[in-house]
Amino acid sequence: MSKQKKPLKQPQKKQNEGPPAVVGGPSTNAVTQQYDPILAAIVGVEKSVAIAKESKVLSHSGPLPPPSMLEEYRKLIPDAPERLLALVEREQSMRHENEQYLIHSATQDAIAGRRAHLRGDIISCLIFLVCSAMGLAILFSGYSQIIAASLLGAPLLGALASFLLYRKDKGR
Repeated sequence: MSKQKKPLKQPQKKQNEGPPAVVGGPSTNAVTQQYDPILAAIVGVEKSVAIAKESKVLSHSGPLPPPSMLEEYRKLIPDAPERLLALVEREQSMRHENEQYLIHSATQDAIAGRRAHLRGDIISCLIFLVCSAMGLAILFSGYSQIIAASLLGAPLLGALASFLLYRKDKGR
């Protein structure tokens, strides 16, 4: 038994159905001609026009534009290149002044930090000497050994802690 294939039924087109579903078929020209006035009314042009655009990119680095551009500026404003050069020179001198100020202030901060550290060392050394002298005087004069030990022990513990912290910071 052989099966026969039935042809597929094509849907019937109505009169006012519109453009075909596949663009580019044999009836495309007819459709385009039919809808050109409508497209022209919507878009505002009758035909499509291809526009070619050429662009040119100029780039440079630095504070001054290239000489050709300086010449163009000179055509517009006669003293423009001189004014631009003066502007660049002022900006450069300002940058140098700012850098000098930053270097000077960093140096002054370092000096002040060293002075503060030295001042702290001198004060702690004086406190250590005074407490040690008082502790020894109390110890040898026969007063309480607890008071003498506290006057001698506190500065010794402070000096030991300072030494260990200094050593730890130096190791970093």
